[in-house]
Order: sequence, then C-alpha cells, then structure tokens
Amino acid sequence: MLRKVPAGFDQFANEKVQDRIAAIFTEWSSQLLVSPQQTTVLGKAMAIEFLGSSLRASQAKTVNDASPFKVWRVTYPQEPALKSEAFLAELQSSLAEFSKLITAEFQVIDIRSESVPAPPAGAAIPYVTVVRFELVGTGAASHREQRIGHWELQWRTHPSGEIRLQQWRVLDEERASAIKDRENFVCNQTLSNLQLRRKAPSPALPLPIMTATVGSIFISASTLIIRAPTNIATRCRTTTQKTVHPIF
Repeated sequence: MLRKVPAGFDQFANEKVQDRIAAIFTEWSSQLLVSPQQTTVLGKAMAIEFLGSSLRASQAKTVNDASPFKVWRVTYPQEPALKSEAFLAELQSSLAEFSKLITAEFQVIDIRSESVPAPPAGAAIPYVTVVRFELVGTGAASHREQRIGHWELQWRTHPSGEIRLQQWRVLDEERASAIKDRENFVCNQTLSNLQLRRKAPSPALPLPIMTATVGSIFISASTLIIRAPTNIATRCRTTTQKTVHPIF
C-alpha cells in the first residue's frame, strides 16, 4: 500500500522535493551520456543569485600509484564564490577531460529543510541536499577514469512550484584511472609471466589479476586481461612480433 502513495502525500513532504531534484539529475545524466560537457539542464535550474565553489582542485593526494592504475583524492575550495556562468564554465572544463561518459549516476542521499521555524504562507522554502555522484568514462589521457564523491547543494522552492539551485560545493571526491596504453602493459606483464611459467615446474604460475582500491572506488584489471593464456600469447605476439620471439 505504501508504495502506491505518491511522494508528498504523507508526513514525509520532503520526498516530493527530492523527487523533483532527482528528475533534474536524471535529465542531466541523459545529456552527459550524449555529450560530457553538456550542462544545459543545470543552467536552467540555477537561481539568478546562484553561487558555487571553484571546481579547480586546491589539492590532489595520491593514494595508490601502482601502474597501470592511479588512485587519488581531490579537494576543492569550500567558499562558494562563483556565479552561475563562471561555475558552469569550470564544470565544463572539468568534464572536458572525458571524451565519452559510459556512467553518469546521481543519487540524492540526504535532504532537509532549513525552514525553522516554519516560514509564513507563500514564502520560499530552502532545502539542503547531499548528492552522491559517480562518473566513469574514457579520455585522452586514460583508458578509464572514475570519479566518485558527494556534493552539497542548496535549493529553494517557490509558491509557484519552481525549484531553483542556490548553491553548490564539493564535499569530497576520489578518482581512479587506468593508463591509456593498457594493451602494452598487459602484454608485457603476460609475456613475462608466460616465460616464467615455461621454466617453472608444475603447477604453473597463475596470471596476475591487478586491482586498485580506495574507499568506495574499485577498479579491477581483470576486465582488461584475457584470461586464456593461449589467446593472450597470440594477441601479444601479434602486437609485438618485431621484438618478441614466439613462446610456444
């Protein structure tokens, strides 16, 4: 029965606002999967007085740098000082590092009203939300890059039914990337392993499955490595036949 109750028709009125905010991010996600620098839907949702914190990283701390993967944490200035035009320009610049996005997911994980006590009838109501984001795509410098983190967004709902984005700041962000030249890396590692396997007594050495992980970020090279030794050897001999002698 509860699943059939529309959001906002019970005592949890914030759900209706949350659904409207989620709809904005759903539309933005669809745009990003077509063009990584698309921000039209956000621009339409921003209030005239919008302010956002800079998206130019103030610090990047490497957590793991075991080739072919790199994992690092990024921090940003917290003071919201950019107006909508400047903020969107920095957002587009950040997203320009992706040539294509294959994942663009946004989830409103917290929402609360800032109206205490309750505002008079007809007044705009402020809300604060926390949005979890995950972006995964390809770029000029990496085969895959993943970004995961949280944004704090402030909104204001108006009696007319409009909902406007007032403020944006990054709470946290972690990134992980796999190098562009993963094919040569995997081949070199595989050929080395196969040479050892040829010399080693049975049982043969297993192929390495390399991972890089931090917090909620997890990237596995198992999807990049062909597990069948013969197939790998054939593939690597084909791509490196000028410098590598046949193994079998």
